[in-house]
Amino acid sequence: MRLRDTGFEVSGTTRSESRAEALENTGITPLLLELDNAGESPLLGEKWDTAIYCAAPGRDGNEKLVLGEAPVTCRDRLRESGLARFVYVSSTGVYQQAGGELLDETSPAEPREGRPLLLREAERRLLREGAGENIVVRLGGLYGPGRSPVEWLQRPGFRERMRGGA
Repeated sequence: MRLRDTGFEVSGTTRSESRAEALENTGITPLLLELDNAGESPLLGEKWDTAIYCAAPGRDGNEKLVLGEAPVTCRDRLRESGLARFVYVSSTGVYQQAGGELLDETSPAEPREGRPLLLREAERRLLREGAGENIVVRLGGLYGPGRSPVEWLQRPGFRERMRGGA
């Protein structure tokens, strides 16, 4: 909203019509984009000044595609049209924490598996192939409705995972 309020044109991508409507209601121009075939999307062939890639695979989504392959594909296509900056939203989950130690930006980011490893590999690739024009931002834990440990424990699926069932 701040960018829009200072005179920038702001667009946001989504996969769903309902989400597109929600974006439009906030004053953001909604654009539909499927990451499965992002490399072929005419949307990425348009001229953009800056792109912020912030996508999550969801519960049943393709983590390798959404977190690792699609950011690079999107950046490469956008670059062809003169993109100046590409911001990849990663996570502080890339910091390996084993014993409750404090972490800061000087801590080693060497995850061993899962989503953190996919994020870190994408970070490395983006920074290696475009230092200066690519920016990595690592967000810390998300807070808000539905994100507290008390609420997690109230979810049957979460309790089942904790018991080792899923």
